[in-house]
Order: sequence, then structure tokens, then C-alpha cells
Amino acid sequence: MEEKKRDYGRDKSAVSRRARKEKIDFLSMGKRIQALRRQAGITQAEFAEDLGVSFQYISAIENGKGELSLDLLVAIANRLHVTTDELLGGSVKAVATPLDPDVYALLSDCDEEEKELYLRIAKAAKEAVREKRNT
Repeated sequence: MEEKKRDYGRDKSAVSRRARKEKIDFLSMGKRIQALRRQAGITQAEFAEDLGVSFQYISAIENGKGELSLDLLVAIANRLHVTTDELLGGSVKAVATPLDPDVYALLSDCDEEEKELYLRIAKAAKEAVREKRNT
């Protein structure tokens, strides 16, 4: 049985046009997708199969070398159980600086109380490190 790949309009996609206009940081978005995929315990091959694309294309996206259509962006968000805003968030350079993918993955499933606690811990650790450096 021949595998049928979905056509997500890679070449002339709305995301690609928007990227040229607003300078989407595909590398940050790709790393965010990779972190969420790994957190979910999904291999690139499984992810690609679920989305109907090649694992090479998934690899290119995760390494910031593959542009994607809005349809594929929505499919990725649905498969990872996140919003497209979470995938795009911070990837438009003019809007915000993206979090390190490991930090994003760590915090993505936390509630507000947990995030607040981790922020206080991080601030205290930062102060302690800087204080130690200055002594």
C-alpha cells in the first residue's frame, strides 16, 4: 500500500508569506515544537506519520529550515494539544523573545501557581549566584 502524503502547501503558504513580512523565527518555533514533541514522547517518525508528512520534513521544521503552511501549523498544534499561539508565541521577533525550548517544555504544563513558585526559585537562585560571584 502506497503511503499518501498530505499537501500542506509548503511553497506558497500564508505562514511563509507572513514570515517574510514579520520575520518569524522558525528556529525558535521549531525548537518549541521539538521540545513539545519530545515531552509527549513522540518520535519524529511517529509525528510525521500522524501529520502525513515525511520525518525529514519534521526534522527540517524542528531545525528552523522548513517553512510550513497554516494548515500544518494547526495540525501540529492539535497533535501536541497546544494552541497555535503557543507554537508561534515569541517566534515573531518584534513581539517577544522566545524562551529556551527546555524552559518552555518544563513550564508548558504547569499551572499559574507552579509557574509563580518556579519563578521565585529562579530569582532566588540568580541572586545567590550573583552574590557569590561578587564575594
